[in-house]
Amino acid sequence: MRAVQSGIDQYTLGAGIERDFGILRGSAKIDFDRYVYGDAELDNGGSLSLKDRNRNAGAVTVRVGYELSPALIPFIEASAGKSIYDLREDTLGFERSYDSYGARAGIEADLGEKLNGEIALGYQTYRFDDDRLEELKGFTIDGLINWSPQRGTNVAYGISTGIEPSTTAGESGAMVYTLSSRATHELRTALVARLSNSLTFRNFPSGNSDDEKVWLTGAGLTWDLNRYLALVGDVSYEHTTRDSGPATNIARVGVGLTLRR
Repeated sequence: MRAVQSGIDQYTLGAGIERDFGILRGSAKIDFDRYVYGDAELDNGGSLSLKDRNRNAGAVTVRVGYELSPALIPFIEASAGKSIYDLREDTLGFERSYDSYGARAGIEADLGEKLNGEIALGYQTYRFDDDRLEELKGFTIDGLINWSPQRGTNVAYGISTGIEPSTTAGESGAMVYTLSSRATHELRTALVARLSNSLTFRNFPSGNSDDEKVWLTGAGLTWDLNRYLALVGDVSYEHTTRDSGPATNIARVGVGLTLRR
């Protein structure tokens, strides 16, 4: 049994370009992520190496939109990516590297400073190198609404769909659907408060693993010490339930510094 979960370091790099062609709007972006897992500590005092989860993931996304009006822009989007694990096989002998493909269609809306956002429907698939792992695929819905009811207050509502590869023997992974909200309010010129909530549904299509529901709520403060440095404090609570087995609860408290340029 694990006593302490492993740490995960994620390094992200991206670049993009946008250009207008009259009433047509085009954009392209490249994203790269590096995931590095630390060792997990066991109840008996030993440790478990999770280096077989270390991987590089990259994706290219292209979008084309049509300007019906300055406020409404329907669009279509396509993406393709590749994830390569450091080790060809994990400790259970499965080849976890995969190719990913996705397509979406939606609409952007910009109703001024008070209200803007977008919503899109699509389809995504992960195809694994190992023939024993079933293809992960499903319909997606993604959207974000930004609302500013008054000066200094901003509220964001979101819905997102993702795919999470698994490390369980014979299990490909899960479709993940998340509802979220985040509010920020400027208490003073240099002090901003925030409140966030999210509800995540993790569904395993194979039925080999228990589906999960995760509720996360948090609050925090950001204090700008100067134009380059900010003090950040956060508290959060996470509650997870599964189809079988006990629920888990995690409380977190964090304080840190943010450097800006």
